[in-house]
Amino acid sequence: MGKAFESGIVPFDESGLIEELLLALVGIHGDLFVDSSDIDRFGPLLALDDEKEEESWNLPGPSHCTVTISPELTWISEADRAVLGDLLRLGFHFKAVAAFVEREQSPWDPRHATRSPSVYRRALASGLTEMLDDYRCTVLTLQQELRLEAAPVLSTIKHRLWEYMDVLPALHALAAAQDEVSFNRLFPAADLINRLAAGTRSGLPAVRQALGRLLWHCNQVLMQQLAAWMLHGMLQDPNQEFFIQPRAQPPPPAAAATQQPQPQPQPQQQTQAQGGPQQQATREEDSAGASTSGRGADDEAAYREWHAGFQVNPRCLPLYVSGDLADTILFVGRAVRVLRRPGQGGGAGGGGGGGGAGAELLPLQDMMKFGQAFTALQSEPELSAPRLTMLVEGLRSHVARLLWRLLVGRAGLLPALAALKDYFLLGRGDFWQAFLAEARPLMAAPPRPGSVDADLALPFTRSAAKSSAEGDPLLAAFQLRYLGGKAEAEAAFTVKHSSAAHSQVPELDRAWDPLVLEVGLEWPLGLLLGREQLRRYNQLFALLLRLRRMQNQLDDAWKDLRVMDREMQRGTAPPVPHNRMRDLQDLRNHMAFVVSNLQIYIQTDVIEVNFSALENKIANCQDFSELERAHALFLNTLMVQSFLTVRTMCINLTEIFQDVAMLTQLVSRACCDPARLDFAAVSRLRSSFERHFLTLFGSISSQRMVESFRAPHLAQLVLRLNYNSFYSAKDMDAGGGRASVGVGTAGGRP
Repeated sequence: MGKAFESGIVPFDESGLIEELLLALVGIHGDLFVDSSDIDRFGPLLALDDEKEEESWNLPGPSHCTVTISPELTWISEADRAVLGDLLRLGFHFKAVAAFVEREQSPWDPRHATRSPSVYRRALASGLTEMLDDYRCTVLTLQQELRLEAAPVLSTIKHRLWEYMDVLPALHALAAAQDEVSFNRLFPAADLINRLAAGTRSGLPAVRQALGRLLWHCNQVLMQQLAAWMLHGMLQDPNQEFFIQPRAQPPPPAAAATQQPQPQPQPQQQTQAQGGPQQQATREEDSAGASTSGRGADDEAAYREWHAGFQVNPRCLPLYVSGDLADTILFVGRAVRVLRRPGQGGGAGGGGGGGGAGAELLPLQDMMKFGQAFTALQSEPELSAPRLTMLVEGLRSHVARLLWRLLVGRAGLLPALAALKDYFLLGRGDFWQAFLAEARPLMAAPPRPGSVDADLALPFTRSAAKSSAEGDPLLAAFQLRYLGGKAEAEAAFTVKHSSAAHSQVPELDRAWDPLVLEVGLEWPLGLLLGREQLRRYNQLFALLLRLRRMQNQLDDAWKDLRVMDREMQRGTAPPVPHNRMRDLQDLRNHMAFVVSNLQIYIQTDVIEVNFSALENKIANCQDFSELERAHALFLNTLMVQSFLTVRTMCINLTEIFQDVAMLTQLVSRACCDPARLDFAAVSRLRSSFERHFLTLFGSISSQRMVESFRAPHLAQLVLRLNYNSFYSAKDMDAGGGRASVGVGTAGGRP
């Protein structure tokens, strides 16, 4: 060089200062510019002997520069020292960022690693490499220019590197922050993306452009993970950084001996490569009535994966991916995995062809169009959140329509739902009436634990031959099962809702109450009818079966009372005061009136009306999501309008059921002998039943209840129970039973 700024100024090239400075700008320090830190240990020229020490070393922060001017350079002026300090800080930032890049791009050894690997940090390192290369090219070009031109050296260098005065400190701060959090077991990739997205709103144009480019590199990883999940149903997430993650597999239950073969659990790495776990079903879930006797192990594993195989981790959500959008992305990937499943066949309803391959259900040409849209969106310099949302929604609509065709067209969903209504919801009343008649001797005695399921199967089969269920091809998919364990029965009949206090299905007979109905669903009906849905069906089944049993017991009590009345008229039975027998008959009639109206209300006003609305919705929609929402609304409405979600109502109904059971037992134990009737107990029972009924009537006739979403058919139940305003007047005379349950004090007229 050998050029002086002006006459009288000491030329810098005489001591080789400029060459040393240019080397220091790219992180190579010598005798004139000294780095007092230990950062050289990660430089490209030196190697580490202790790998564990390398892993535990932290990247220095950007606030304290460790590069200084040698004390031997005493002839440099203070103004030049200030300029040199600014330039040396650039080299310090460059060296730190280069050390971060080198560590991230080096092979990861799990034997000595104390930092978690991350594909997002590697993408960040790739973007930083691109920027460091640009910086190196700028320094190299500057060196060539300084050799050819006579110009103020320090001023020229600072002017040409002026844009890096803001960029390199920002990159250093970013690298230091990511290096610090890399010690976490699970690297928060969403925090990195959110930080870069926030940096794109910086007021410094150079910083905004640099961080925007780094965000583009990280978004490439995110878009590739989205495309793999939404187009192929695969999780490309070796380090659990994507917001769609497999659920943790629960340990096998102690009583894991179920009636179906279980798939072999796979290692975690293999699970992630295939896209998710296959969870083991617990015995408690099986007690809800989700039988797998009619499906293979592969179908059962696919059902578990659909309902509980994957989840959205909110901790990993970038700011521009909302919770609703993440749920949609989760649904699309699950649907694609179902549609790509080989060997799709027809359903139990016989509603459509079978044997179709997965390629027929998910046309390749359609998915290629979406793949091209992903590629176009990925190539844009800035990821557009509205365009991503539109692309995801378009793909969701497409796969939801294909799923609807699979369930409704091929699998015969409508016949299957009709069968559920016939058997779970007692829609085929003659069958269940025949069953209770056949099972009367069996239920008169305590259940035999060793053979109770086989004992129930015999009257269940005989009932089909004596009812309209004969010849029903779907009847073979249903079977009754007795829940022998107390915890198992409580779990099956506990109604879970939003409030902290859950409710229980009203009890009638503890010996025979733990009856559930199991169904073997053909693939893919279990996508809509999962364990939780069948659990709710079984809770409704328990309520309806107990009402039907009470009605039959009251009919038997009526027959016994008629026999007693005839015997008393003939004089063959001991005389009993006529008014006592009349009071007993009136009490039985009152109970039968209440039970009958509850049955009519639930079967006709609730089930039939809502099932008709469900059928219309299924026929008119072409979307699985709408179908799923309609079915969920159907079940929720049935649970609510049947009072199963109101804890006080369930307690009140349990008290009424127990009153009915006590009356029928009193009459049954008399064995048609009026002298054996305990009229004192009957008198107490009458008072108890009237009190409990007035409480129930006050609850359902309160203004808040009638005007709530349990209406409009609740008003019809009130009208039938309150014929001629008999009970509303009695309720007022009794001081308002409705106030005792805290549901209002409005008038009882409908």
